[in-house]
Amino acid sequence: MKIPLMLFGLAIAMISAPAWAESLVYVAAGSANKIIVIDAATDKVVGQFDDIDNPHSIVATPDGRFVLSTHPTRSNISVVDMQQNRVIKTVATGAAPNYAVVSKDGSRVNVSNSGDNSVSEIDVATWTEVGKFDGGPGPEHMVLSKDGETLFVLNPRAGTISAITISQGKITRTYDIGGTLHGLDISDDGKNLFISNRSEEKVIMLDPITDGRKSLSLSPAPYHLETINGTGKVYVSSKNSPVLWVVDQSTGELKGEVEIV
Repeated sequence: MKIPLMLFGLAIAMISAPAWAESLVYVAAGSANKIIVIDAATDKVVGQFDDIDNPHSIVATPDGRFVLSTHPTRSNISVVDMQQNRVIKTVATGAAPNYAVVSKDGSRVNVSNSGDNSVSEIDVATWTEVGKFDGGPGPEHMVLSKDGETLFVLNPRAGTISAITISQGKITRTYDIGGTLHGLDISDDGKNLFISNRSEEKVIMLDPITDGRKSLSLSPAPYHLETINGTGKVYVSSKNSPVLWVVDQSTGELKGEVEIV
């Protein structure tokens, strides 16, 4: 099971958890330096952790052995070995690395470098950068297709999504969304992408095969979003308000709200 970490004004990460763990959503309340815990089954706040510093973006390998953190001002990522409980490696990337995704088999990490419009490919066995792709203008959030063959990359300032075919190492399709984009994730069945459009105050459900789209108006300023595996839900945070919207993955309709206090 995976535990999602949603950060107000910052990032979303997926952290591996034991199979017996509950389906919990962790929401970092930005400058408040605390993490709020929500039970995904009930959409109720069930706890919080105080005095937590603001990370930017973190992601774990599927087996939970390694946790990676991006450092935009340092042009690298750090690798923490959870068994040794220490940083074991710093890996150089492109300029201003923002977000990272790990392949399903845990062998590869892709990092979006918004400072030089690239996506780094990192080999987990050696913790070295082994390739670099064109990521489109200012790449940020990314998500892999369920078959692992396509990397969808959000280009917020351009209002587009770039689809990189991993085997070819290049952009093979571009989706023109428009507006100021931020959040990106994929449905459990892999059939739809979900994109938050902050400037137009909506979330778009996009079929990447047909380019079919459905929009849901959300206000104010929908920001980060996360599909919660096994629940059929998408959680969407607001840039300007302490609220989480709960969206149905299959219909793209609003199911409810969670107030963050």
